[in-house]
Amino acid sequence: MTKISVIYSVVFCLFTSFNAYTQTNNLVPMEENKKLIKDFIKEIWHHRHLEKIPDYWDEDYTNHAMPPPMQKGLENLKTSHQLFLAAFSDLQLEILDQIAENDKVVSRVKLNGKHTSTFMNIAPTNKNIQMTGIRIDRIKNGRIVEHWADYDLAGLMRQISGQ
Repeated sequence: MTKISVIYSVVFCLFTSFNAYTQTNNLVPMEENKKLIKDFIKEIWHHRHLEKIPDYWDEDYTNHAMPPPMQKGLENLKTSHQLFLAAFSDLQLEILDQIAENDKVVSRVKLNGKHTSTFMNIAPTNKNIQMTGIRIDRIKNGRIVEHWADYDLAGLMRQISGQ
């Protein structure tokens, strides 16, 4: 074996080892980020532990799914969750698919529940509802720092208004 062949072999081994190391270590944070979103849904949406919101959301987060006055502040986030959970008291949120890439987690979700309290000026109908949506969360230091969501709100409104 020539010197050049040995050098190429060593460089190739180092490169493939480094590449495998970085790919493996990038997977760990992405899996942790997915788990953070799963845990958030379980604690807040299923168990209604709204006092745990600061365990999942950074104080300086931006919620792009809300209008500007409600985009910031943990109390605003808590209030928006309280209103939705009150309107659909037995609401369950199921993750259908989840993908993580770098610092973002994309979750395709389905919500099921019963309209038991006023929601957007519509009195309770006791109708069962179903809504699907996509949520995107950016994670930094184990907390959600940005959130985007696209839910079928028009479909939800048709279900509860009877139109």
